[in-house]
Amino acid sequence: MPLNKIAKINLDTTAYYQKLLNTNVKVYSNDKNTAVLEFPITRNNSPVPLSEVNEDVYITIITPDGYKKVDYLDFDDRLNGILSYTLPDDVLAHQGTHHAQVYIDVKGFKDIVVERKFTFTIEDDYINQIDADTKLSYIRMFDDLHAVIQQRVVDIELAIKNAADYVTQIENARDKAYEDITNLVNQTKQEIETIIDEYKTEILNTLNDSEKTIEERSEHYIQQAENAKTEVTQAINSAELVKESQVREMISDMETKTNASQKIDTAIDNLRKYIDDGDWQKSKLTTDLGSAIKVEKIDFDSFNASIKNTGLYYFVNGISGPKDISEGLLKYTKNSTQTDYEKPETSDGLIEIYPFNNSKEKYIAWVNNGVIKEWKKSNALNIDDDSISEEEINTLISNTKKELEKTIDNTFVDTGWINLTLINGAVTYASNTIPKIRMINMNGMKIIGLKGAVKGVEGKGSVGMAPKAIADAIGETRSFVQNTSIDNGTNFNRFSLTGNGEVRLDSSTLTTIKDTHWLPIDVTIMI
Repeated sequence: MPLNKIAKINLDTTAYYQKLLNTNVKVYSNDKNTAVLEFPITRNNSPVPLSEVNEDVYITIITPDGYKKVDYLDFDDRLNGILSYTLPDDVLAHQGTHHAQVYIDVKGFKDIVVERKFTFTIEDDYINQIDADTKLSYIRMFDDLHAVIQQRVVDIELAIKNAADYVTQIENARDKAYEDITNLVNQTKQEIETIIDEYKTEILNTLNDSEKTIEERSEHYIQQAENAKTEVTQAINSAELVKESQVREMISDMETKTNASQKIDTAIDNLRKYIDDGDWQKSKLTTDLGSAIKVEKIDFDSFNASIKNTGLYYFVNGISGPKDISEGLLKYTKNSTQTDYEKPETSDGLIEIYPFNNSKEKYIAWVNNGVIKEWKKSNALNIDDDSISEEEINTLISNTKKELEKTIDNTFVDTGWINLTLINGAVTYASNTIPKIRMINMNGMKIIGLKGAVKGVEGKGSVGMAPKAIADAIGETRSFVQNTSIDNGTNFNRFSLTGNGEVRLDSSTLTTIKDTHWLPIDVTIMI
């Protein structure tokens, strides 16, 4: 299990006023891939189910120095509406109080829910504040060695505590072994502490020595600690003590006959319960050999008296059927709210009849409350028969068209124009310049188009987000240049379509970007 720092920030979806949520969340610059913000989304204090199938959920972060980050959130618990976001390195690089807000975009609609604003703090840690002239690698190496030695001392002490004898017959031998081990451990601990004190003194006196010399001395002391551990391990092994796990295993093997009998009875009861209540098919669709179930006599005017359940049947001596068919194959598909298969109810269903030795005809009828409606005849298409009906020709043409359309769909996919989700104050410049994105996939070659224009932007940063389905296909950031409003001469803007689907304004020749400026994004990109 990863050792993460998880900060839970509850976001209740409401239209009532919510002041800025100043959280007590504080992480450090070197919390790489471990600083996690967790967001339970609720409405009226009840969880709101969310999934990537129905929603795109993302977060906007504004750092203390004005840097803006927009990214997608992960779905941790879809049923309980719990989202999470691991703070990336480019956010951890900015120290101070960060402002953030979560957005929920409902797919297929123009609905966007904006959650409560909140803050969190990133603080610089001590290791980043060490003087550059200090030999940082040596200090880290010493700290690591010190931690290893201390851990080994703890391991030795735990080994002694866990070496307690659970078998009374060897009590005397246990006491003697424990005394020997204790003496050896005390002696070893003193030696290790002496070595650590000497090593600290030498490190302080030799900071300016070469890296090779320090590495050689470190290896020497590590080897001494390894030797001490080996001696203690050998002493424990030579004492021939019985470990706790061995005692527990012996006790487990002494299970009584009564307990075993009780387990067998419980297993039999569970099997009977599964047979009675289990979720398995209790009504046969065919015989045990896979053949159609034979019905010796059937009156289609009283259909439910002979056939009550879904299945494949072969009937003989049939009366009141279509075209007076007396023998053939019958397929019945039942549609009902039946809950007890032993008490069939009069219900709706679909009947299909194939007359005996006739592969060209099929009769279909619906059963409604036990009464068969009008029979419909369906002719099977036979390409060797010259007498093909007009209906059969139309069916052949329709099927051929569907196959061609399926082939085209497999080689050409077009999302059509989809509105971008505008963020950070960006709005549509005019009614005929709504920002949109489109992706066309032709045999693996993707073409992405952007069109429209925005305004309301007063600085660099993201202006819109592409739908997740398109964002996932981009893969890498692509930059493009656009003209913009004439202000003291001709000007240009540089935009980026990032790998996570952001449309971002990177730079501009405008001296000051005003909220009234025209910022077009018309471009076609091939991936």
